[in-house]
Amino acid sequence: MAARGVGEDRYVIVQAEKGKGAYGTVDMARDKETNSMVAIKRQSQCPLERPEGQKAPAAMGVGLHVSVIREIQIMGQVRHPNVVGIQDVYVHDGKICTVMPFCDYNLKDFLSEHAATLDQAQVKCLMKQMLSGLKALHEWYVLHRDLKPENVLLTDDGILKLADFGLAREFADDDKEPMTPMVMTAWWRPPELCYDARFYGFASDMWSIGGIFAEILSAGNPLFSTMLSVRERENEHVLGQIFEIRGTPVEHPKMKKVLSDSSKTEKQIDAEMGDLKDLTESEKTTAWPGHTLLPKYIQYGPLRAQKALREIPGLQTADTKALELLDWMLQIDPNKRPTAEEALGHQWFRDFPRPCAPANLPKKREKSRLL
Repeated sequence: MAARGVGEDRYVIVQAEKGKGAYGTVDMARDKETNSMVAIKRQSQCPLERPEGQKAPAAMGVGLHVSVIREIQIMGQVRHPNVVGIQDVYVHDGKICTVMPFCDYNLKDFLSEHAATLDQAQVKCLMKQMLSGLKALHEWYVLHRDLKPENVLLTDDGILKLADFGLAREFADDDKEPMTPMVMTAWWRPPELCYDARFYGFASDMWSIGGIFAEILSAGNPLFSTMLSVRERENEHVLGQIFEIRGTPVEHPKMKKVLSDSSKTEKQIDAEMGDLKDLTESEKTTAWPGHTLLPKYIQYGPLRAQKALREIPGLQTADTKALELLDWMLQIDPNKRPTAEEALGHQWFRDFPRPCAPANLPKKREKSRLL
């Protein structure tokens, strides 16, 4: 990492306010010491609110928003080629300035240019890098909570980087603190968050990666997407789309009664549940034990069976092993989804053709832009 605190004099602004976010602007600049292009995010102070999961007064004065602090902390902590990192941090004109590597464009724009012509090796290259970045985040106990094509960046030499950690937070498997479900953009939001789950984990990020994977395989078409006419019912629209394709989740007949008894141990619950013998084979594919206990559970009907992914428009010609991995990532029950490490170990990556080198990904056609 470059020496911190070198300040504004080290950089030549190439284009001011190339991008804007909730708490500041992004400039495109040149580092005079390395002659490399960088992005400088300038973030202002704002009225502070109660941090997630903490009991504190609603009004807490003025300062950096908690999401800004988290983002700086995560980018400085997680050091991996497929995660955007910080090169420098300094204060200028009362604003916190974070300097990051310049990335030529995001995955959404990359797919709009190249999705229809990507070959199997190039798709594997994108997914290998994406899952490698996710594995690094999760090894540092970081949940991203807003993975979507716009938050996946690409350099001109094909290096993919996960970015935008404004909604990210640290997490551990034994974390007892509830988390807000108001995260993730609608069409990459997993069903447990649509049901307002307060306790969730790394599997929520894997669902989002699965949605991105489907988009890559189907030439840039989102798997779950329609126009939302009533934003207040956004989660209902998303769940309807999910269940149309992945099937309506079913509860084991015993599950609600068993799980609602807080006196039972996990061993007792497992013993009473058995192995779901009284569910049909079709029901087993959409079984999601405990989902009826989530805060905003509603019954969707009629019950729909899970569709074969190959029947979905855009996925008819996809590789069989690729669809097998996608099916695993998009399991309705979060406990059935793979970890990033497990996904990277899937046979699809080992079959020919192998993932190409990042430098062999298509180059952008448009003039460089900062995203």
